[in-house]
Amino acid sequence: MGEAPHLSASERTSLIIAGRAALDEINLNAVPIMAGIGAASTRKSIQLAKDAAAAGADFAIAIPPGYYAGPLIADNMAALRTYFLDIAEASPIPV
Repeated sequence: MGEAPHLSASERTSLIIAGRAALDEINLNAVPIMAGIGAASTRKSIQLAKDAAAAGADFAIAIPPGYYAGPLIADNMAALRTYFLDIAEASPIPV
């Protein structure tokens, strides 16, 4: 099986900007945007959260790193907890 295609950081940002513009254009300014910020590292997820906020996202959602790293991270509850806490602390929008 090949690796699933993922959006680049700039593609994610472009989609958020386009989504916010489309919603605003039809007077749905109050409709929130939730952006996916899951990545293989905490650092990358934090950067994606910052980019999403700057692009107009209101909330962020992250996939656990175990999705990428398999049981190495998923079986380590302390590392998993730290991953989410670090992202939540650094994110300018709620995660």
